[in-house]
Amino acid sequence: MKRLIISLAVALMMVAVMAVPVMAAETGDTSVEGTLGAVLEVTVPASITFATFEVGEMTAASEADALKITCNNPSGWDLKVKSNNENGKMKGDSTAIELGAVLLVSAGDLTDVTVTTAEQVVQTSPVPGEWSGQISLKQTVAVTDPADTYRITLTFTGYAK
Repeated sequence: MKRLIISLAVALMMVAVMAVPVMAAETGDTSVEGTLGAVLEVTVPASITFATFEVGEMTAASEADALKITCNNPSGWDLKVKSNNENGKMKGDSTAIELGAVLLVSAGDLTDVTVTTAEQVVQTSPVPGEWSGQISLKQTVAVTDPADTYRITLTFTGYAK
């Protein structure tokens, strides 16, 4: 009897270890696709304030890295600026009189541009990535400019190349 049990146990073990044919599963391919559109973000400070105007050339600037541009376009980007005033002059709050000289704007290391309602390039990059810099302003004030608080709105717009 002991022999019979051992024989049955060995037979069972042999059946368990023997390779059992497995039916192969069918396969299929799936194509996966994703599209990333152009990303262009421009961040500018809410305001830049000059010190009290004095006769002569006045300058003002944003914080060092207040202007930020992020772009993934392989050909890079352009940053343009325009003003809400046709001739690029700051206008008095109470007198509505404009300063005699136009406002000059620069961003980063490019030269000053005169702002008007037509866009002017103030910074450019031939490659994608992140860039940050400073917005600098120059305003000449003459002795003939009336006393007032002067304002102008600048609009910065980024364009993928």
